[in-house]
Amino acid sequence: MKALWSTLVMALFFLLIHSAYAGNFGNLNFGTYNVRNFGTVEFKADVTTNKFLLKTLIAKTSADVLAVQEIVDDELFKSFIKESLPQYNLILSECGGSGNQKVGILYNKEKLKLNWSKEDNRIANGESCQAGIRPAMVAQFQMKDSHLNFQVIAVHLKAGGRPQNIEARFKQLEILSQMVEELRSQKMDYIAIMGDFNSTEYLEDASAAARFKKVVRDNDLIDFAEDIDCSSYWKGPENDEVMRYASLLDHVMISKEFHQQFKYDSARTLAHCQKNSCRQETVDGLGLTYNEVSDHCPVVAKLR
Repeated sequence: MKALWSTLVMALFFLLIHSAYAGNFGNLNFGTYNVRNFGTVEFKADVTTNKFLLKTLIAKTSADVLAVQEIVDDELFKSFIKESLPQYNLILSECGGSGNQKVGILYNKEKLKLNWSKEDNRIANGESCQAGIRPAMVAQFQMKDSHLNFQVIAVHLKAGGRPQNIEARFKQLEILSQMVEELRSQKMDYIAIMGDFNSTEYLEDASAAARFKKVVRDNDLIDFAEDIDCSSYWKGPENDEVMRYASLLDHVMISKEFHQQFKYDSARTLAHCQKNSCRQETVDGLGLTYNEVSDHCPVVAKLR
């Protein structure tokens, strides 16, 4: 009986220690949003990004850290953030690949301090800044209240659903795995990875989706895409001009070590993905968030 009592006391002690430790990060919201060639005319000759609607959508995410993709006009985006979303600071890649689509990270400047950031071109597969694919943005942030650090990797992987494009992405995922391993080797275990993974295979190709999920497992990551049904809309395999079909391209992942510091998590999408519950819909039916901002939807993971 004494041994049993001792075991119970020790178990309670470790539970209390874990509970106290798990609260160190408080509340953190991570998100990703591909804003579809920000700063260029898209789809319709007279339509550019609806900045008021974009501001509203970003504010609705309540993200403390938000990865953004397809920033073509970087100066315009910088001024947009400064004027419309002053609660955020922005770090943006210099390179954007052949499409000049920069990758960036917005962060809550009241809550977080930027320790450092760097551009990692290993996944870009290009000989120059304007060639190949987009780089990754890597940053370390510190919680201003607890002074705890965590790392963020923002990505925008190779687009396309053809077999060669899928294989190109898996090569990029190998490099991304190496980046995660490098951070862990430096005792930087608290890692968040967000972005447009262009995972066309996720809902369409069971074997390729299984490969993708294996990469996630092998890297000891939690992928919140498991909790959502879609993150974007497209024309479908028949290139439909009227209907649009749901796909899941965007992911928010965190390392298991980081996930263990929280007691609760949830994930959701916003905009037309939320409005239409990922059902197929007409172009007009998807509304302004699709037609005037992006085919993608914001994806947000909340950690408590």
